[in-house]
Amino acid sequence: MPYPAKLTPEAIQAAAWALLEQGGPAALGMRPLAEALGVRPSSLYRHVGSREALLTTLAEQAASALRTELTAAAGLPPARRWRPWRRPTGTLPARGPTPTTCC
Repeated sequence: MPYPAKLTPEAIQAAAWALLEQGGPAALGMRPLAEALGVRPSSLYRHVGSREALLTTLAEQAASALRTELTAAAGLPPARRWRPWRRPTGTLPARGPTPTTCC
């Protein structure tokens, strides 16, 4: 494989999110991530210290996005606050993974 001259933290995170969406936390490993990016696993470690560090970064991004959404929703009338999270059926999504089931 060629040397990854264009490998960036943003590209790594985007590929990691795609793997998480496809198969959950079990699907996010350094080898599958490297394959998705077309690089060797060792190349990832120049940008990401470990799988745990990558998961921490992704969790921080998710928390920040949620905080932004909640802050924006705080100014809405109560009936509209939860609308972005509702399913087409009108029900709220199931609770996300717990610390014991995640990662």
